[in-house]
Amino acid sequence: VARFNPAKATDKKVRFSTGSADVKLAILPAGKTVDSLKETDFIDASTSGSPVTVDIASGERIAYLAVNASKKCVLTAVSAENPKKKASCNITVKGEVTSLELKTTKTLTGGNGAYQTTLKPGKSVSVKTVITAEYGADRKLVWSSSNDAAVKVSSKGKVSAAKTAPSGSRAVITVSTPDGRKKAELTVTVE
Repeated sequence: VARFNPAKATDKKVRFSTGSADVKLAILPAGKTVDSLKETDFIDASTSGSPVTVDIASGERIAYLAVNASKKCVLTAVSAENPKKKASCNITVKGEVTSLELKTTKTLTGGNGAYQTTLKPGKSVSVKTVITAEYGADRKLVWSSSNDAAVKVSSKGKVSAAKTAPSGSRAVITVSTPDGRKKAELTVTVE
């Protein structure tokens, strides 16, 4: 948020630029959300591109889009009236997990995030994940079982059927990103 001191400044236009061509900027009109912007609304505002000028008085804001995830970039704001008045902040761009698949030595059926297998009581299998992610994505995973009494899962993906689990009992093992945006499920039926 850009603030002016004094508040009665006549020119409340600010030029924004980034230190990386991997992060593009767009003007976000007053009352609009980021979802209303199209990718074509964003421009290269790095030192090699043109700065984006925003009229704060009209309620305009700045939005940014990471085109290629880079580690960090600097967002710089400069007063259009007095170029000596400027401020900057660091933006850390984090990528997202784009897909999550399951693998194991045991035969799995299904796919596209929904798998099935069987286990005998007292037996276990290690489930491995295949993560496709953008640079900087959080690769931590959260594991859970819908029926711990029949089938448990460890934080490392070891799936174990209880020795006393009745034949035909089921559990859905879910592995997901911490934000829940990507997940895969394995339905385990006790033989």
